[in-house]
Amino acid sequence: MISRDEHIAAVAAAQQEGATEARTRIRAILTCEAAKGREPMARSLALETSMPAEDAERVLAAMPCTAGVAQ
Repeated sequence: MISRDEHIAAVAAAQQEGATEARTRIRAILTCEAAKGREPMARSLALETSMPAEDAERVLAAMPCTAGVAQ
């Protein structure tokens, strides 16, 4: 059995790890090459889904760019 302090430390470490992973995923989606010209959808995929960054990049690449943005 772990102590209360060990439990609190483990929870804090897990929360920090989760937050870091979430920021990394969001950054990967918003800055991938496929997000260029598709920024509104990139933001939606990054912030409103739990889709892995690799999947979001494939979805973005399959979408047409918005007007005025070269592919």
